[in-house]
Amino acid sequence: MAKEIEVKYLVSMPDFPFDIIPATSTNPYLSGKLSVQGYLSSDEGHATRLQIRTRSIDGLTPDTPIMFKDVYCHMNIKGSRDMETRDEFEFPIPRKYACDILNLVNERIMKVRLSTSFGWDVDVYLGSNAGLVVAEKEYASTEELRADSIPNWCIRNLTYEDKFYNRNLAVTPFTELDNFEEIVTAIHGDRECMADFVQSTVAPYEKKIAKLLDGYAKYVSESITIA
Repeated sequence: MAKEIEVKYLVSMPDFPFDIIPATSTNPYLSGKLSVQGYLSSDEGHATRLQIRTRSIDGLTPDTPIMFKDVYCHMNIKGSRDMETRDEFEFPIPRKYACDILNLVNERIMKVRLSTSFGWDVDVYLGSNAGLVVAEKEYASTEELRADSIPNWCIRNLTYEDKFYNRNLAVTPFTELDNFEEIVTAIHGDRECMADFVQSTVAPYEKKIAKLLDGYAKYVSESITIA
């Protein structure tokens, strides 16, 4: 049985240092990984999800094709949380089945994951959660976690806030939360800045994921590309 030890924080985009994201492109968002995950079952104790994730999209633009061979699909089961720790099981599933199953699921999360040079992953959410930006970090032990320092751009600990778990955001997006305005101000400064961020950064990759899902639903061959 695997154990996941992880913390999650809200990100302040004005304070975020993009130079910590390794990339050959001038656009740091092109160094991330596209991800769409659907929840097959979920309650307060556990969550079972199916995820389709691309490998690194460094240099990718919204018009660049994705090859099926560059996509990883897996099933993930997570147990209930005990502080920052919970049980986790993960195993791969065939690509030719993944999208057909995912297209049957209504509860989804879509995002671009950016990996930094010192262990933190930053998730830029798409779809109904567009505008939300969250940082996560996994640790080998609780001792390692306690000894680590939190970056100044991690401005609010979300680890124990159930409403920011992906399985809950898939049902109730952060845009529907009572403190939505407070969250937007903390991440972007104001709604106008968030709207600019969503239009310039998020929207193109939502179209890319839509094509990815549609392509899997129709084709099995790894020689097919998604333009």
